[in-house]
Amino acid sequence: MAAETLELLPQTGVAESETRRDSALTRRASLNVAQALLDYSVKLGVGLVIVPILVSGLGRTLFGVWEMLGRLAGYIESADGRSTHALRLVISNQQSSDDHTAKRRWIGSALAVWICFLPFWATAGALLIWLAPSITKVPPEFHFTVRVACGLMMGAVILGGLASLPESVLRGMN
Repeated sequence: MAAETLELLPQTGVAESETRRDSALTRRASLNVAQALLDYSVKLGVGLVIVPILVSGLGRTLFGVWEMLGRLAGYIESADGRSTHALRLVISNQQSSDDHTAKRRWIGSALAVWICFLPFWATAGALLIWLAPSITKVPPEFHFTVRVACGLMMGAVILGGLASLPESVLRGMN
C-alpha cells in the first residue's frame, strides 16, 4: 500500500531540474550564436575600414602581395593537428565533470600537440619566408620587405595557435 502511494505522488523535482538544465543549454546556445554573429560583424566592419586604407597606402600591387602572403600563411596555419578543436569538443562533452585533473591533462595534451607541430611550422615558415619573393614575383627592391612581412605573418600564425588554447577552453565551456 505504501509503495502504491509513492508511485502516485508526482515527481516534480526531476521535472524541474530537467527544465532548468534545458533552460541553461538554451541560454548557452543563444550566447554562442550571439558571439558568432558579433565576431563576424566585427571582422566585416574592420575589413570594410582597413582594406581601403591598406590599398591606398600599399598600392594595388603590394596589397595583392599582402593578400597572397596571408593566404599562404593560412595554409600553413591549417596544418596544426587541430588539437584546439579536439580540446573544445572534449571539454564541451565533459563539461559537467568535476575531475579538474583530467581537464588539466586535456589542456596539457593539446599544448603537447602544438609543441609537436612547432618544428613543422618553423620549417614551413622559414621555407615560405625564403621563397615568398619568388612566389609573389615582386621586384628585387621589395624582397627584404616581403620577407619581413612574411616573417611577421608566420610569427602571428605560431602565436595564434598557442593563443587559441584558452579560447578553445572558453568555447568548450560555453
